[in-house]
Amino acid sequence: MSSLRHRFPGARDGWARFDGPAGTQVVDSAITAMTNWLSDGSNGCGGGYFAAALKADELMERARATVGRLFNADPAGIAFGANMTSITFALSRAIGATLQPGDRIVGTRMDHDANVTPWRLAADGAGAHHVLAPFDPLTGTLPPQNVIDLIDERTKWVTLPGASNLLGTAPDLRPIIDAAHAAGARVFVDAVALAPHHPIDITALGCDAMVTSPYKWYAPHSGMLWMQPELLAALPVFKVRPSNDSGPSRFETGMPNFEGIAGVEAAARFLLEEGMSSIQAAENDLFAPLLAGLLAMEHVTVWGCTGWKVAPPPRRSPWPGAPPQRSHRRWLRRGSPCGTATTTQSKSSVSSAWRTRAVWCVPASRATSSPMTWLVCCRWSNGSLLAEATRRVGLWSLPRCASCPTGPYSLPARWLHE
Repeated sequence: MSSLRHRFPGARDGWARFDGPAGTQVVDSAITAMTNWLSDGSNGCGGGYFAAALKADELMERARATVGRLFNADPAGIAFGANMTSITFALSRAIGATLQPGDRIVGTRMDHDANVTPWRLAADGAGAHHVLAPFDPLTGTLPPQNVIDLIDERTKWVTLPGASNLLGTAPDLRPIIDAAHAAGARVFVDAVALAPHHPIDITALGCDAMVTSPYKWYAPHSGMLWMQPELLAALPVFKVRPSNDSGPSRFETGMPNFEGIAGVEAAARFLLEEGMSSIQAAENDLFAPLLAGLLAMEHVTVWGCTGWKVAPPPRRSPWPGAPPQRSHRRWLRRGSPCGTATTTQSKSSVSSAWRTRAVWCVPASRATSSPMTWLVCCRWSNGSLLAEATRRVGLWSLPRCASCPTGPYSLPARWLHE
């Protein structure tokens, strides 16, 4: 696969950007689509009989169809919104109205809080129970049985991560989905961290609802929900009276962000044209030399997954000189990555004040080992952090960490030092 860097105007300054959670760089075709929509004089609202309204309706239909092809999903179940968090709150509120006291929602401790708190609040409002399955802190993976053990006849919904936003590991969802359906429960998947790195086939997966953030796959800031059309039609969606009572637009409260949706449609076409499997393979090729190099260094400890298999946890403590039992246990509770969380003695040629250098490399999924975040964090004697380049493993330079939490470019200090 040839380089696609030229397709991303924001990457032309030569910097390697490690702030994926804030959004990927936007592909050129998406930028053009947004600009064209805003500049051709047809930026009206849909639902009318004049030319601009018809054009808006055509855009929505085209965007649903394109995103449906990307995820192999029925376009009639695709709704667009502001972001994953807003969509999940709206959906959980509608689902909460259908719950009864004693019902159960099963989630996981591997999830982003946007897939935890909305469901907790929905359960609390209905007098239902919200329980969370633990993940394995030694490997950073979510054994399916941990979730299955919590599913019973009271369970109405099971909410799952397609991939961990922090650790990068991607759980095997199919056994959990099958167990949930066997118990009469529905399944909601947060695919925000999975969609940019791995092909998704919603039909084959068999979930009842899935949400992604297009701004994680080269589109503008936005959110997208897919839900089985008959289920979406049946939910008591909170909306204003003039909005549609049928179809996915009943979930799109207020005026749609047409220019943003034009960008989403263009980004989805970009991924279809390039092929998600090709992009996944290119990410694997990019990440492989880094992981292989780290594994070859005797002074480096690799935590979590080493490629396509889960490695047993190393027995050394996370950083030299730390109390082994306390630091090991506390660090793993904060989260152990799939890929390479490494520690090494500091080099005198860098600075005598440095005690530890920690390299944290997080691939997008256990199955693909795709890169999400490569970080270099340095601990000073006073406990503050400084991130800098280390040519030894081929990482780009990163800005100084000014405070704790340290922002999008490095881990919060407490995750490394408490």
